[in-house]
Amino acid sequence: MKPRRGFAKDIYEIVEENGPVAYGGIHKRLRERQIRVSSKQVKKSLSNMVHRKKLARAEHCDNKFVLANPKTHQKPAFELEPTPTPTQVEKMPERDEITPSRGLFNIDLAILAVIAVITSALTTIILRNL
Repeated sequence: MKPRRGFAKDIYEIVEENGPVAYGGIHKRLRERQIRVSSKQVKKSLSNMVHRKKLARAEHCDNKFVLANPKTHQKPAFELEPTPTPTQVEKMPERDEITPSRGLFNIDLAILAVIAVITSALTTIILRNL
């Protein structure tokens, strides 16, 4: 993407218009545009844009700068991403209601009644002896 403000934007436009350009050509064109920038500022801006992958060194000459990826600056502001369709969730079959006899290890109600009577009898015996 193109820098949005400052003289880095102008440097990017110069490289975009003129193709591979060396530092001297960039500085000369900035002066032609009447943009007052020191040589240190131009060098620092170029190194920053190379680091941020907006510009790259030319393959045939290390002194010249070119756009890092010329197709990226032509991208639209945003692209619609395809929305994934929701997957169908299968409903689990409903379980039978748990009855007390099946819920307690398949013990019959008669056995439960006997256990309850014995427990209550033992509890009363123990409480009387205290």
